[in-house]
Formats: sequence, structure tokens, C-alpha cells
Amino acid sequence: MPIPAQAIRNPAAAGRFYPDDPLDLKRQIQTFIDEVTEEPVEGDVLALVVPHAGYVFSGSTAAASFKYIADLRVDTVFVLSPSHFDPFQGVSVYTGAGYRTPLGVVPIDQACARSLVDYAPDVFSATELGHREEHGIEVELPFLQVLLSPSWQLVPIVMAERSSTICRRTAEAILSVSEGKQILVIASSDLYHGYEYEACHASDERTLQHIEQLDPEAFIQGLETEVYQACGGGPIAVAIHIALQHGPCHTKSMAHTTSADISGRRSGYMVGYGAVAIYKVEEEHIGLNDEERRQLLTLARTSIEEEIGAVSARVSSDEVSDQLQHARGIFVTLRFQGQLRGCIGQVQTKTPLYETVCQAARSAATHDPRFQAVTPEELNGLTISISILSPFTPTKNKDRIQIGRDGLYIRRADMAGLLLPQVAEERNWDAETFLAQTCQKAGLWPSAWQEPETEIFVFTTEEFGEKET
Repeated sequence: MPIPAQAIRNPAAAGRFYPDDPLDLKRQIQTFIDEVTEEPVEGDVLALVVPHAGYVFSGSTAAASFKYIADLRVDTVFVLSPSHFDPFQGVSVYTGAGYRTPLGVVPIDQACARSLVDYAPDVFSATELGHREEHGIEVELPFLQVLLSPSWQLVPIVMAERSSTICRRTAEAILSVSEGKQILVIASSDLYHGYEYEACHASDERTLQHIEQLDPEAFIQGLETEVYQACGGGPIAVAIHIALQHGPCHTKSMAHTTSADISGRRSGYMVGYGAVAIYKVEEEHIGLNDEERRQLLTLARTSIEEEIGAVSARVSSDEVSDQLQHARGIFVTLRFQGQLRGCIGQVQTKTPLYETVCQAARSAATHDPRFQAVTPEELNGLTISISILSPFTPTKNKDRIQIGRDGLYIRRADMAGLLLPQVAEERNWDAETFLAQTCQKAGLWPSAWQEPETEIFVFTTEEFGEKET
């Protein structure tokens, strides 16, 4: 049965999970917030993982994350919960007018909620199933009502399934319908459920550590094998997927406790509670100065001369700046009389930048399988350019790829390929051609980028080189 447009979902957990008196509720939340001592995160919060038990058990843990969104201005908050009561298929979104708590009615962003169903009708349904008695969304709302700046709206989502496909599609749908909006994602989840105190702490530690790795696919696999425990594992995976689409992210575990620790009883049934913030960090640009660029180009040339038989002095780490000690992915490209003569790079490395440049230059001159090794006679006509790679950012949206700015790295299982930004620009490719060509570079078929199993990453480069003579 369709949800009436003016329907208000009334509280199901007030008076049981949290106070039903508005003044008592505000007072308790403020007490939790005031007692938080954890240092705030240094970045823009994109998503929070918070527990959903009764406030007496998990309220202080939830507050450890919620405190750092105080006065945050957002348009829409997507709160995702597992379904504890209703069995159904896929994902349920409430499209009525609001969700009521003792602090008032939280308005629903009905346009976004309905658009989810339109975008992915195979995943989403507009139904009260999952919402009627569910506490997983409701218990988070009073914190949001107290802390967020006014005018935000809610999209309440309950997940009855948490397969990798469902999680990925849910994230894609949320990103699509919220484009242009400032959003916050709340993943409502408790952790361990069981009877052994030591196992509870060990399981929660594993689970929280893996959440911090920001690998949603591996996280879902670990839930299926019970290496990790989180009743809201689906919402957590969705939150990670969404956060990663905003660029380089960091995580911080804000708090952890268990019902056994709160009650003081280490026997009987117990539940673990954790709070994690996922936040955006500004992309790190090395920003080399002219002297540092010149030094890298000199190192590249002397490394090539050394490799093909000329005599050159080695450079020690004491002779390079701190900037050149950072580990970054790079490519070294060689041209002879304007024509490509070799190109080799390191995508991921822990080696200092100056050493990586030396290694790649030697390989480009002698081990690029497309060319014979560079000879001493070619040195005078050889020009060298260096591309320093930014951190990779995952994407599934081809419209976000900007030709001339972005490079592509595509990975599927153990196959991977990379093309630098200038490749697409020099060949006048559009985004789809660029994707197809990068797939072929990875040894995949051209349309593989359209399939969910294929991972797509974009990156930018800082490029500089010798002048051709």
C-alpha cells in the first residue's frame, strides 16, 4: 500500500530507548555531548557510524560521533538502518511527510525519497515495511534535531538485504538523487551480539579496524564469513561507498564500549557499540618549486646515463628537499625528437619520490617492452617529462571525468590499467572512449567499465619536463 503524502511516522521507541519527555531528552543528549573529550576530526564530516541501542547503553558512544556535526549545515540527512522486525526484499524508503520524535516532526525530503525508487526500482520500494516498529532510525533523530543547524530534511532508509550489489546500488542511487545537495549519511549499527566478553571486544576491534580501511566490498565479505559483526553492516558499506565518491577520505574511531561494560556484568547476552567518523581531507598537492622540479629531471637524466653506461654520481637523501622524500606514484616519459621513446611508472609505492623517479627513468630507458633500449647516441635528442600522481579517487559516474584534467586507473580482480590525463587530451577522446581504452590497457574488454565488478579511479597529475631542443 502506498504511503500517503501527508503521513507522519510516530515514535515507536520513545519511553523505552530514550526519554519521551522533550526536556528530559534534550537534557540527556546535552549531558552526553558535554562529556565527550575526544579531539574533533580535521576535515568535513561525510558520514557517521553510530549505535542504536537504548541511550543508557549506547548514548554516550553515539554522542562521541554526533558532537562533531554540531551546527553543521546540510540539506538532507540519509539515515540508514537494518531491519530488525519486518522481513522484505531490498531496501525500504519512507516517503511520507515526516518522522516524529518527542522533539517534533523531522520533515522528509520527499523529492529525494521518491527519486530513489524511480532511480532503482529493483532495489528500493516506498513502503512502511521496516519503518513501523524500527528503532534504528528513530533513536538517531533526537541527536540530529539538537545538534544540526535548522532546515535539514530526512531520508529514512531501512535495508533488509546487504549484498555487495544492494549496497553498491543503494549508494549509487543516493549519490544520483542528491547531486547538488549538501548531505550527511548516518549508518545506524551496533556491533557484536553474543555471550562472550573477550570475544565481544576482539570482534569489535576487528570490525572497527576494517571500517577504517574503507573497503566496502571486503567488509561485506567479512560480515558474511562472520569475521566482522555489525547488524547495520549494509548501512556501513553504503556510507563508505558514498564517502569515497567525495575524494580522499580519512576515518576516526571516536568511541567504543559494550553493554557488559556499561552494566558491569560480563556474563549473559551482550552487545558492542562503536562510533566512527568518515571525513573528507583536502587532496594533498606536493606543489614542487622550480628547483625541486629541476633536481628531479636531473636525477632522471643521470639515472638513464648511468643505466646505459655513462658515469654519474649517486644522489643521497641528504641532498634532496623534504618534499622529494614523500612517497608518491609517478610516471617518467621519454621522447626522442618529439616521438614517444618510453614510459614507465610506479602507481603505488612507499619509496621516496626522488628514488622512484630514478627507478622509473632507468626502466623507461631500458625496459619498456614497446621499444629497444635507449642508446648513448640518443641522449642528446632525448627529452624527459615527469608526472606526479595525486591520490586515487573512486568513481562510477563518467560525467565526473574531465578530459585533460583526470587520468584513469581501472582495476578488476588482478587486472589493472592506467592512462595519464594527457593521453585522452592528445587523442581528442571523450569520457566513454577514455574509459574503454583504459579497460583495454588493463586487458579487459572495452565495455568492462560499465559493469559493477570493475573499479574505476580518477586522479590528477603535476606534470613538468625538459624543453625539446
